[in-house]
Amino acid sequence: MTSDASSKTDPHPGIAALAIAAMSLLVAGVLEAIGPLRALDEIVASWAGGLALGGGLADLSMTWAWVWTVLLVFGVAFSVIHLPQRWQRWIVSLSSLVLTLGWLPVLILIGFTAPLAMPVVALIWASAGSMIYAANHSDPN
Repeated sequence: MTSDASSKTDPHPGIAALAIAAMSLLVAGVLEAIGPLRALDEIVASWAGGLALGGGLADLSMTWAWVWTVLLVFGVAFSVIHLPQRWQRWIVSLSSLVLTLGWLPVLILIGFTAPLAMPVVALIWASAGSMIYAANHSDPN
């Protein structure tokens, strides 16, 4: 028996969004664990320490970064896949990236520093994967 590629149905967009989000979290987690993202966060933290208004900056727990990342990555993946226009997908992706990078000045003002490299990598991966999926598959809804 031969299977014709054109007869295959597209995977459900919800499953694809879950897979893309999970893969982006896995990639960011592995890069965080092996060290390059931690090194980048240390560079940003030392730069931010010079900008602190008074005293040093306290480290924000990595748990908060992971909570933010998980929520935003799943939200971006589902949103981007279900948006009909390419420009709308770009707006969602870039807005989520701006929101994440916007942590830095706000946290410096209140005396904290947070890991930013892992959330940024996860968001970029989820945005790219979702945009590629959305461009090549149709939403059945």
